[in-house]
Amino acid sequence: MERHLRYYFAYGSNLNEADLKHWCEKKGCAYPLGEKFANAYLPDTELVFNYASPEREGGVLNIRHRLGQATPGVLFNVPSGDYSALDRRRGLPASISRLR
Repeated sequence: MERHLRYYFAYGSNLNEADLKHWCEKKGCAYPLGEKFANAYLPDTELVFNYASPEREGGVLNIRHRLGQATPGVLFNVPSGDYSALDRRRGLPASISRLR
C-alpha cells in the first residue's frame, strides 16, 4: 500500500500548539497537526499584519508575495489529510478544493 504524506506550512500563531488547540476546542474542530517534519522557508514571500481580528483585538499575521524574501515556518504532517480546521482558521470558504 502506498502511503501519501500530507504537509502543512505553519507560521505565526499556528506554531503555538496551545493557541491552536484552544481555537480547535472552541470551534469544535479536531486538532489537525501531527509531528513536525522540518523547519522550512516559503520563498518569495514576506510576513505582514494586513488584517484586523476582532477576536484578538489586533492585527493578524499573513503572507504576501515579495520577490527575494522568505517566510520562516515549519512543515507539519497532517495525519488525517483533513485541512478543514486549518482552512477555517484562515477564513477560507468550505467550498475550497485542494489538489490531491
